[in-house]
Amino acid sequence: LVALFTDDATLERMTHKTYEGKADAEAFWSEYLEPFEDITTEFFNVTEDDDGAVLEWETKGTLASGKPIHYRGVSSLSFAGDKVKAFRTYYD
Repeated sequence: LVALFTDDATLERMTHKTYEGKADAEAFWSEYLEPFEDITTEFFNVTEDDDGAVLEWETKGTLASGKPIHYRGVSSLSFAGDKVKAFRTYYD
């Protein structure tokens, strides 16, 4: 997944922290996935052009505590060529 990002990519999710670069992209995804025992995401609406994409999705899974979790969200991507330059995600 990290290989999809530019070397100077920025990633943000409903926090005040901005992740920058490929090393931070790895931390971003590791921190996001850490609380889950299992997780699946279904994308149900994708709008894309040469400059970016907007993804609407629904995630279901189980937290490490065994509690089921289910939520929906939207992710906005900006592209630089065939790589992701910026990734921002918002969810309920």
